[in-house]
Amino acid sequence: MVCLFSDDPSVAIPKGFLTKRNEIVMTGDYLTIATKARGKESWFLGAITDENARIAEMALNFLTKGEKYKTIVYENTKDADWQKNPIAYKIRMIVVTNKSKINLNMAPAGGTAISFEPIQ
Repeated sequence: MVCLFSDDPSVAIPKGFLTKRNEIVMTGDYLTIATKARGKESWFLGAITDENARIAEMALNFLTKGEKYKTIVYENTKDADWQKNPIAYKIRMIVVTNKSKINLNMAPAGGTAISFEPIQ
């Protein structure tokens, strides 16, 4: 399990770090939430799905126009399964802009977590 909210400063998102600016995508089968860090250009995205595996394409048009972001993606591996292999995940880094789209790879009952940090 990857803990994203904590009082520990070494984890991805410290408690009290988020603003009220959120982008939410919800269907009957999965949920995606993106939220902006308070006072910064950093963003965080989380997605979860039901018992069905899926790849959901997400437009990143909520990011600031003209900025490039270092993006760290925590996602399920191809062999992840909520019953047989529940903690199988991989971490990858990519560079994106507000014109980018990203595939959210989610195993059955799995999810994805992403952090976006502007590149100076």
